[in-house]
Formats: sequence, C-alpha cells, structure tokens
Amino acid sequence: KIESLSQLSHLDISMQSTVGSVGLSGPLIDFSQLSNIRRIDAKGNSISGTIPPTLLENANLDMFESGDFSSNKLSGTLPGNLAQMISRLNFADNLIESLDNLLCNSHVEDSVKQFGCDAILCAPGKYNPTGHQTSPKNACMSCSNAEYYGTSTCLDATGFPDVDVKDDDDYDYSIILGNVTDRDILESFYYACDGYHWWNNDNWISGTTICDWEGITCVAGNGETVESINLGSNNLVGTPPAALFSLPNLSSLSLYSNPMGFSFSGIANAKLLTHIYLDATKIDSLTGIGDAPSLVVLNVRFNNLSGPIPNELTNLKHLRYLAISNNSFKGPFPLGMANLESLEDLSMSNNQIKASLVGVQFPISLRSIDISNNELSGVIPDSFLLETPIDAKLSI
Repeated sequence: KIESLSQLSHLDISMQSTVGSVGLSGPLIDFSQLSNIRRIDAKGNSISGTIPPTLLENANLDMFESGDFSSNKLSGTLPGNLAQMISRLNFADNLIESLDNLLCNSHVEDSVKQFGCDAILCAPGKYNPTGHQTSPKNACMSCSNAEYYGTSTCLDATGFPDVDVKDDDDYDYSIILGNVTDRDILESFYYACDGYHWWNNDNWISGTTICDWEGITCVAGNGETVESINLGSNNLVGTPPAALFSLPNLSSLSLYSNPMGFSFSGIANAKLLTHIYLDATKIDSLTGIGDAPSLVVLNVRFNNLSGPIPNELTNLKHLRYLAISNNSFKGPFPLGMANLESLEDLSMSNNQIKASLVGVQFPISLRSIDISNNELSGVIPDSFLLETPIDAKLSI
C-alpha cells in the first residue's frame, strides 16, 4: 500500500487515462500517513467519491509543495480541513458542488482575501483556464455550461470561449480581442500549461518586467520583447497556445523534457523562429511544421510520433539539424529529402522505418547521418551519398 511508504516524498500517478481507458479509479485515499510527502500528482484519472477530510492531515506544511488532483471525478464538498494548504492544491475539473466556508475565510490565504472563493475554484457558472483565479488578469469568466466548481474550459457551439464580457469587466480581454502584447501571450502560456505547478516559475505573473521571468530572454535594448523561451524540464503540462508563434522576435523555443503536448498550428507567424527543442515531451504530430519559415534546428527525439515521416519536413529549406530519433516512425523515407538543401545533421535512429536505400537521395550538404536501429532492407546502393563532396568530413 502507498500509505505504508512512510518516507515517500514524491508521488506521480498522473494521466493514467492516456495509457489505459479510464485510468485510476475508485475513492481517493487520504495519504494521511505520508508525513514526508512533498508533491503528489494524481491528475487525469477517474478517481471518484468525496474528498476525505483527513486528506494529507499529517503532511509537514514546511515541506509540502503541491498536490494536483485535477481532472478526476471527485464530488461533494471541498473540506475546510484543507484551509492551511489550499493554495498548494489543485482540484479543478472535478464534480465539486460546494466549498466549505472555512476555505473562503480571508485570513486563510492572501489570494482569498483579494479574489474571494474564486481564488480556490471558480464558482459554478464561471471558468478560467486554470479553474481558479490567481491574478486580476485571469478572473473567472461567465460560462453558462459550467456546472461545477473549478471548470477550466468553456466552449460555445462555434468552438470559441463562451465569455460574457459585460459580466467580467475586470478581465483582460486583449488576447481574445487581438490587442496582444508579449506579456499577454506569456500569461496565456502560463495559464495553459499550469504555471502554478512549474518547478520554477520565478517572477511569472508579477509586476516585474517579463525579461526577469524564469526562462525568458528579451531582445537587448528593445523593452519587453521576447527573444527566447527556455523552460526545459520544468513540469509544463497541457498544450502551449498558438499565440506563442505570434511573439514577433521569438528565435528559440526550448520546452524539452516536459509532460506536455504541442501543436505547430500557426507556426507560419513565427518569422524569426530558428530553434525548436521539444525532445522528451508528449507531442504526437508534426502537422503544420512545414509552414515554419526560418527553422534551422528541430529536435523532437523521444516522443510519441508515429506513422509515416511527414513529407512536409522537406519544406524546411533552412533546416541544418533534424533529430527525430527514438519515436515510432515508419517508412519509407520522405519524398524530396534532397530538397533539404541546408541539412547538415540528420538523426532518424531507433524508429520503425521499413525502407530500402535504393533511390533515396539525401542532400549533398549532409555531414552526419544516423539511421541505425530501423528496419532497413536490401543492399547499400553505390549511389548512397554519392553526391557528397569527396573532401567532406562525413559521419555515418
């Protein structure tokens, strides 16, 4: 039993529904014996029933950092016994019908004093992307179909946010209405990827310049203009918004080793984006990548990519480094590989590529190629890399 592991400090049983049918089910245990626990992540399952009032009752408040129980089927009332740690707990997207009055006492948390009960969970009839309010700019918005506390998604019949602007005058609608700053885009990114639970979110969603936010580098001498985002290995979840590609001076996006999805929709807007590092995430599609206008480096190793290698990769005329190894791609090789006229380093190892090298033309610019641990067959033809300059240093 988990509760017998008295020295346990970190427990991650999240997102089991993505590898099974419904994920973990049954009642929520109270973890009351885990006095050394620092983090629990149980989001994305089918845990049901009421929340035990003894939940984490023996956790050391000086050590405990976060508990994520979002996106389950927990119901009933959120117990008042959790008041002293409520800001470190996430119960969004459950079936919670009420909050104990003790939780909304302004003496419990500063955020409650500022935003009321919405600081814990958005009330029924409201929503926001995190399920609760953390700043004046992410107030809970009206949502006619939000039945329970903590709703994070509200879409109308057209697929757009079902927002009543008149009822939420304090909310910053600049992102919805199109008057977008770099700060607005970063804030939407923070909320979409559960920034509250990032390992390091120093200065995010604060009054300081965005150039001092963890992982953000700005263009020197150009105010709050984002040049690069480096948040690798930082516990980002969800899917970053397409608005990231509208950061006009973004040149590098590094989000490797995070349990998050990703979409390349809108990448055509990223005119200066040259480097993308998304290795060891949970992306499962490269659809849209061919629209990237300036991409030089693309690293998507160790992911859930499968099926044929997309031909649109050959649209990336400026690409010098392509790493798609350790996925589940299958053959054959994309048509027009030779069109990658700037490609110097190609890594496609450890996939399931079933193909022959006969007739495959790699670009003459190539200096390093790794296609090992696939299901290649037949002979190595005399034409293999024949066009490569004879004096080139080549690694195979």
